[in-house]
This record gives sequence, C-alpha cells and structure tokens, in this order.
Amino acid sequence: MFLPYRSKNPPESLPVATCALIAVNTIIYIFTSDHGVHIKLDILHKWGVSGENFSPLTMLTSMFLHADPLHLIGNMFFLYLLGFAVEGRLGTVKFLLLYFLAGAAGDALHHLIIGINHPAQPSIGASGAIMGVMGAALWMFPYAKVATAYWFGWYWRGLFDCPMWGICLYFLGFDALEAMLFKGLDGVGHFAHLGGAAAGFLICMVFRPKRDGVYVAEAKATLADTKDYSTLTRRELEQIHSVQPTNDLVLLHWMQRSIRDFKVEPQCQTAFLNALPRMVREAEPLPVATCVAYLIQTPGLIRPAALIELAGRVEKAREAGLAIRLCEAAYADPKATELEHEACLFRVAMISESYYQNYGRATECYRQIVQRWPMSPMADQARARLKVCEPRAGAPAGP
Repeated sequence: MFLPYRSKNPPESLPVATCALIAVNTIIYIFTSDHGVHIKLDILHKWGVSGENFSPLTMLTSMFLHADPLHLIGNMFFLYLLGFAVEGRLGTVKFLLLYFLAGAAGDALHHLIIGINHPAQPSIGASGAIMGVMGAALWMFPYAKVATAYWFGWYWRGLFDCPMWGICLYFLGFDALEAMLFKGLDGVGHFAHLGGAAAGFLICMVFRPKRDGVYVAEAKATLADTKDYSTLTRRELEQIHSVQPTNDLVLLHWMQRSIRDFKVEPQCQTAFLNALPRMVREAEPLPVATCVAYLIQTPGLIRPAALIELAGRVEKAREAGLAIRLCEAAYADPKATELEHEACLFRVAMISESYYQNYGRATECYRQIVQRWPMSPMADQARARLKVCEPRAGAPAGP
C-alpha cells in the first residue's frame, strides 16, 4: 500500500483558489451533513448528480458534496497535495477552469457508463475535479518528487520519494482495475476519476504551460527539503529559472552563486540585466546591489539611472560605502546625462557629510554642483550645505 503525503514541488505563486476550494468544501460539508457523520439524504438526492437528476447545475453542486468525513478528508488532502503546484504553474483562472471542466468530464463519463444503468443512484464528491488536477500534474511535473509512505503487513514499511508519474499511474491503475471488477457497484466513482484525469491531462496540453524535466524536479526537491536557495548549485538554480523566468528570487540566487563560483555565464548575466529594473524597485536592495557591484566592473552594462535609484535604496539600508560605489559608477558612465551627473555628485556629497563626516569631499562635490549647474534646485541646496561643510572641511575626515 502506498500513501503520498508531501509534494516536493514548491508552488510558484500563492495558491489562492486551492485554499479557497478546500475551505468552501469543508464549510459546505459542515452545513450539509447530519452532525458531521454523513451527508443528509435530502441534500444527496436533490443536489447530487444522477441519471434522474442530470443537469449542469447538479454537475456543479455535486462537486461540493461529500458523503462522510473520510470522503472529505481524502479529497481535500489530495487537492492540497497536487493543487498548490498546479495552480502555481497555471495561474488561478486557468486552474479553476481546468478544475471545473475536469469535474464535469468525470461526471459525464460516470453518467454514460454507470448512471444510465442506475439512474436513481446519485454521485457526489470533488474527486473527478481533483483527478483532473492530478492529470495536469502528470503533464507538467512528471518527475516531481513526492514523499510517500509504503507498508505491506506489519513488517515491511518505510518512506521513499516517488516520481509524480508513479503516483499518478498507481492511483489511475487501481481505478481502472476496480472499474472493470466492480462496474460501479462498490460505491466509488472510478469512471469519474478516470474521466477527470484524462480531461485534466488534455486541458493542460491545450494550455501548454512549461513542463519540468528531471533536473528541474531534482532541484525543486532539494529546495523543498532545505527551504534555502543558497544550498542549490549554479546548475540547479539555472534549471529552476528555466521554468520560472519571472521568479526574481531564483534569478538573484543564481547570479550570486555564479559570482561565488567565478563563472557568470552570458545567459545568467542577460537574464539578470533584463530583470534588474524590476528588482531595483521591488527586491531587497542589498543582495541586488552586491550583484550589481560585480557587474559595474564592466562599464556601460547598467544604465546610470538604475544605479542611482539602487544607490538611494542601499543608502536607506545604511550601506553608505556601497551607495557611493554605485553613484561613482553611474557618474563614470559615458552615457550619463548632466542631470545624472548632478544627482550622483549630490548623493556622494550627502553621504560623505552625513555618514562619514568627510566634509572635505562633501565640500568638493557641493562646489562642483554650484559651479556647473548654478540655476538648478540642487545648487540651492548645495549652497546651503556649503555653509555647514566649508568651516569644517579642515577637520579630520572619515573615509
């Protein structure tokens, strides 16, 4: 017997819909069950889907009904196990579309094979839709590691990492076998499971999201175990970036690891430079700035405006020396405009004065501003600061 209990496939975005579906199914069960023991019979026959009550409405409502606590817990557990990664890759809208279409496909197949011969027998549960999520997981993450418990009797038991394709084939194989053996008489919607899984797989093929290869799956499994990007190798980070190109955290760690390994490859540098404007605005400034400090050794790679903006954020993080280095690099860029030159001089002057009490350097920068751009607003501020710095310029200075 096998039981998967943890997917080593971290979601790429917040799985809002998956969490909402788990909550809604649980709440509905509380209100439709008889003291939490089993579903109320009138609810079952009115809102469950059957040959006598087959409609788009009951196909939808039946997905939110469960027979008993074990039915609910089993379904919600597998929705959690698979849904986080699937929604993270597809996005919320496509995930919900796949979920409900797969659930409808499962109900339709169950009705065509079982419902016609047993029209009074209602069918309920989210398992068709959840098996659709499994089908999508099989298409997108076939090699993803799933922590799995196994046991055969009392003595042979343990834990191992099973690939996603193994988990999917295990459950789908049992559904196919039991569907042939019991022909729907065991009270389990095996054909709904198979129909939902097939629909989820095909719908995912239509959506054409990125698929993870073996190396990506292994890198994600390492990340799931360690919860730390810094433990990943340069190649593992590169693999994850290939399927998560908008994940700035992965890209930033890839760049940091490449710098530490003294091997910044062109594809890493290009990806980092393309994402830099966004990271300057949104990411933690110090990790970004340490990578930028490496790249400014090659003049002209980074626009002066981006260096100045990043320097301002770094200064607020109280890394004054690094902020000055960034301003100096922006000032030295041949493409820097006069406005950018002025902004660089003013920031260097303010940092020299405020952080290091280096009034000599501050005075020099303020004087350049007044001489070169006498009519600018910064020149007015520079004159005011000169009145403070010039009398102190002869005092011992810091860095």
